[in-house]
Amino acid sequence: MIQELAGVTQGVLATFGIQIDNVKFLKEPMHKTSTPLCVIVGIVGKDGERKGVFSFEYQQSFAKNVLQAMLGGYEVDLFSEMGISALLELSNMLSGNMLGVVAPQAVTTPPTAVFGQNMKSLLNVLECYKMVFIMQNSSFSIGISIV
Repeated sequence: MIQELAGVTQGVLATFGIQIDNVKFLKEPMHKTSTPLCVIVGIVGKDGERKGVFSFEYQQSFAKNVLQAMLGGYEVDLFSEMGISALLELSNMLSGNMLGVVAPQAVTTPPTAVFGQNMKSLLNVLECYKMVFIMQNSSFSIGISIV
């Protein structure tokens, strides 16, 4: 399943002309984040029951490359309203495409951006599968924990 999700992610990124150099797969005992910019999307059953969470952890250099690709080379400050909005939209597109693989009968919550220097967070104590996408000496990771 995790390789299929990596393929889905690379397909979405490719629509913006973003090519990934390498993907690493990790399994961690708890769902933690530690990058300066993280977008969190909840996975909820149609009955309102919590099913899990996606985390999208952007390194600043990766996020800047993605923004330039998404906005046709237009220069945008990463932490501006437009920059955050574009990363939220990308995270929303990725989670929507991955949801069909992970939990087809579920829905996602609206994405929430969390950012700050030296930020670390514990999203839940469930086992977390992470995909780390590497591009031009920068990276972006997606964490998934499912009930």
